[in-house]
Amino acid sequence: MNEKSKIKIGEELTDGNVFAGIHPEGGYLFTQKHGTTKGAMTWIDAEKYCQENKEWSIPTIEELGILWAYKNKLGWYSAHYWSCDKSNENFMLTFGFGLGCIINPASAHLGVGISHKDLSEKAHVRLVIRGTGNLPC
Repeated sequence: MNEKSKIKIGEELTDGNVFAGIHPEGGYLFTQKHGTTKGAMTWIDAEKYCQENKEWSIPTIEELGILWAYKNKLGWYSAHYWSCDKSNENFMLTFGFGLGCIINPASAHLGVGISHKDLSEKAHVRLVIRGTGNLPC
């Protein structure tokens, strides 16, 4: 059995993280299990969390699209989630898991489910780890 077939999307690993699939740029994508971060927080607080926990990062809009596709297996619910993609100097993009959509980040059109939020507003956050090599089963 090869390494990729040993683990399924949504499965919790021995380190408590959740396997979220294959990253589009190669490697693996992991996310936090539901309830790791408590409720909604500002983007600034999410960024501080990542600075204190170096392996974690705020997902891109594209990564949130991947996670949305598997939201039922991953235990995500309908809410807006922070991305690391800027809309302009004071706003970041959020991804609405109620509707979801696939977008071209270079496009001026955001698409259904994508919105702008001020850095001081609150949204939900589920951080990711981008991994390579063998899966930590």
